Amino acid sequence: VLVLSKYGVGRDHAVVSIDDDGEEAARADVSVDFRCVSAGRSGVAVLGSHEVYVFSKRLEQDAVAETSADGSFACISGDNVFIFGVGSISKISV
Repeated sequence: VLVLSKYGVGRDHAVVSIDDDGEEAARADVSVDFRCVSAGRSGVAVLGSHEVYVFSKRLEQDAVAETSADGSFACISGDNVFIFGVGSISKISV
């Protein structure tokens, strides 16, 4: 999974999955102050400064949830997204 950003625009990004042949398999546009992307067996999590977006493997949006402002990394595992911040770990079930 890749995140592509338009040069000079802070909130316009595209999350792109690549198949085994190196071709684009799916794409989702997101407008978020991007911090990280995490892919797992169940899908993809995109962490912004105040929200986390959860996508299926085909990059269809499953959920959006608000998060604390100090989150710096998101990890998706099954039906849960774990947000790691400064001195805290939050769990969001999707």
